[in-house]
Amino acid sequence: MRNCFVPYCDNFCKGVKRRMMFHAPKDPEAFELWKNALPKRREFKLTDKVCSRHFNAEDIITTFDSIINGELVQMERDRPKLRPKAVPCRNLNLERPENFKEHKRKYTRKKTDSLISSGNNEQTDDVEDYPDSNKTKRKKIQNMEADVFLQEELANIENSTAEANEKQGPQVEQISEVNFEVLEKNIEEKLILEDFNVLYDEAYEVALPSVQWGIHRCTERSCVAFTHFDPASGTTTKSVILKQNGMIVIKILNRHITVEDVRDDISAARVTSVLSQVDDINICNNSDNNLKSCLIVIKPGSDCCDECKDIKP
Repeated sequence: MRNCFVPYCDNFCKGVKRRMMFHAPKDPEAFELWKNALPKRREFKLTDKVCSRHFNAEDIITTFDSIINGELVQMERDRPKLRPKAVPCRNLNLERPENFKEHKRKYTRKKTDSLISSGNNEQTDDVEDYPDSNKTKRKKIQNMEADVFLQEELANIENSTAEANEKQGPQVEQISEVNFEVLEKNIEEKLILEDFNVLYDEAYEVALPSVQWGIHRCTERSCVAFTHFDPASGTTTKSVILKQNGMIVIKILNRHITVEDVRDDISAARVTSVLSQVDDINICNNSDNNLKSCLIVIKPGSDCCDECKDIKP
């Protein structure tokens, strides 16, 4: 199950082996265009996805294009991407299939019946005292359209709630609250990891500030590093390391300078911007002396940092 936002699309595509999913755009204007174009069965959210069946073929980039010796060379992408102005426009009004089954509705009804049949009247009253809270939270998760492993967690939550209803009705709301917080955190972490994997595969789309910069990818897919090489010293002077968790570690002369949070936008454009800022950083002339007090980074127009300005070279 891929959980395409378009109603009934997943049911129509059960036999499709390769169906690429695209996340909702983070750009506010693009997001509104998608939201207005898609069916209004429910509210479109940033956590939603739309499959490739709903885009024009020319809006989906499936290859890396390079010019070598005057000839166009194309390499197939592991993960196709959308052009910036792409908007869902195809196969949006699908009719409900005859064999379509509302699995969630059936499961909820089955759960309610089992609770009533397994408990006495007093326990049933406890369940009815807390319907609104649980119903609201279930609806919240359904609107997120989580992937398969998240749906399994939801099933575990339902089972835990059922057991709690049989034993201690007043604790149902507290149990559900804890599990739903964990579930929302799992969704966020999964989206961050997906964005990182896309950038990992498309690392060479990041625009480097100069030819002295290079790109390195960890074989375990745990990070992508961008390094600046100084030909004069034969060493790496600057490094920008993007971690799986969406944090960027910036080092100058192998000293930890700062950490930047890019979880809200893990993209080639964002990394390009960070690299440009790091490339503009000037290094203290006395940094070669390995002084612990040296600040490494200097202000524009200066030759040395405040700690080294009185030291003779």
